[in-house]
Amino acid sequence: MLRQSGSEGSSAHMPTWIITTLCLLGGFLYHISPSLVGVILGGWLIQRYWIRKSNESAVIEYLARELTNLVDTTMLYWSIDCVGTGKDAEAARKQARQLAAKIKAESHNLQAALRSYSEKYCGDVKFEALCAEVHDACTGGSFEKEDRPADPDRYFRVVCTTNRLRWKLYDRRV
Repeated sequence: MLRQSGSEGSSAHMPTWIITTLCLLGGFLYHISPSLVGVILGGWLIQRYWIRKSNESAVIEYLARELTNLVDTTMLYWSIDCVGTGKDAEAARKQARQLAAKIKAESHNLQAALRSYSEKYCGDVKFEALCAEVHDACTGGSFEKEDRPADPDRYFRVVCTTNRLRWKLYDRRV
C-alpha cells in the first residue's frame, strides 16, 4: 500500500540519530559480547565449583561428627567391666549389649556414608581399608563376650584409627 503525500515526515522515517546510535551500539555489543559471555560463564562455573566444595565440606563435617560419636560410644563400651556375678555385673552386661548394638549400627552407618561420599566426590580415593581398620579397632578382641574385663587400651587403638580416617577426610576439604 502506498502512503499518501500528506503523511510524510511525522512518523514515516526514524530519526537519523537513533539509527546511528543503534549502529554504534550494535558494533560495541558485537565486540564486547564474547567478553560478557566469558565473564558470565566463568562466574557460573566458579560458583558451581565452590558450591560443590561447600557441599563436600559439609559432608566431611558430618562424617567427622559420626566418627566422634563412634569413638564416644566405643569408649563407654570398653570402659565397662562385665566380669563377675550379681546385679551390678548383670546391669553392666545389659548396658554393654546395648552399646555393642549401637557401635555396630554406627560403624555400619559410617561405612555407608563413606561409600556414598567416595562415589560422589572422590572416585579415585577409597576408604574401605580404613573403614575395616576402624571397625576392627571398635569390635575386635573380646567384643560382645559376656564376661569380659574393661579394656582401656582398646580405646587408644580406636582413637588412633579413627583419627587416621578423619585426617584423610580433612585432607580432601578445601
